[in-house]
Amino acid sequence: MISTALENFLRTCSIQFGFKFGVASLDEANHMNTSGYPMLKLLAPEEIVAFHAKRNDKRKREWLAGRLAAKNALRQLLDVKDESNLAILNGKNRAPFVLSHPHVT
Repeated sequence: MISTALENFLRTCSIQFGFKFGVASLDEANHMNTSGYPMLKLLAPEEIVAFHAKRNDKRKREWLAGRLAAKNALRQLLDVKDESNLAILNGKNRAPFVLSHPHVT
């Protein structure tokens, strides 16, 4: 759970700098059950390939938490209902881009 002090700091920065902040929790990505990673349903097919290319569970959880945070932000920015339609891929220089919205970087 996020602390009140951190919430207040992020709220102040949002007002001062004019954009929103969010906090991603590894708890969601760490939630594994017998079916593996239930959060994979939020990924596009290209992202699932990238996820499985990670070598160990720790790296997979970190990558998944980052993707979920990015998708949450994009969902709000672009008013998209289904996050699996937002494929976030890495370009030649490893910079992420949104496949369906190439103008968003």
